[in-house]
Amino acid sequence: MQPFAVGYGERAQTIEQTRGKSMCVAIPAQIVELLADDNAVVEVGGVRKEISLSLVEDCTVGDYVIVHVGFALSKLDPEEAQKSLELFEQMGALAEQEAAGV
Repeated sequence: MQPFAVGYGERAQTIEQTRGKSMCVAIPAQIVELLADDNAVVEVGGVRKEISLSLVEDCTVGDYVIVHVGFALSKLDPEEAQKSLELFEQMGALAEQEAAGV
């Protein structure tokens, strides 16, 4: 079985190769409030943040969007968003276990 890789082509790295390095991650977030000037408030895990919706059309409260560096990049199906959020939770739990030496 191939190890999980991050990146594409010649720049692809396994998870082991990325340990201790910084990585940018786009995360799914739910829109909880629409604001003026193509902005919105989204929520992830109880944390709310103001983001820009200028790159995505027809967003409404309750929609899920992929957020990276303060911008919604695309809308996301609610089921896919939930799957992704569950995976993030699992990764966080594994990181805590590893930090605790479990």
